[in-house]
Amino acid sequence: MAQGMEDKIRQISDMLNSPEAQEGIRQLFSSLNKAPDYGTDSYTGEYAEQEPAENPGQLALRGSDWIRNIQLLLNQVNSIEDSRINLLNSIQPFLNSARRERCTTCLNILKIASIIRTVSNNSGRLL
Repeated sequence: MAQGMEDKIRQISDMLNSPEAQEGIRQLFSSLNKAPDYGTDSYTGEYAEQEPAENPGQLALRGSDWIRNIQLLLNQVNSIEDSRINLLNSIQPFLNSARRERCTTCLNILKIASIIRTVSNNSGRLL
């Protein structure tokens, strides 16, 4: 069970640390952030009847707000300023392989804790 958790944390850390993956995620969110221009002539028949008449772009705006929050979160992950993380990064080259692996796990846990702190409010509930 603990090994599975460490593997998942390592996968998340690798994904967050990979510049290629981060750029791909940013491009995906940027493309999703652009709201498509739906003309009135593209809706005909039963589709026009199913769509509510009040504010049809409301769902797209909610989605773009969510995507913007994810983009901000990714930017904050890259710029984490934590003295504990800095200390562990500085001593990591001097550790043997077993301790270096545990140090990497601790770094990943600190990064994930920082992400959770970012996406939750003061009462601990997710935003």
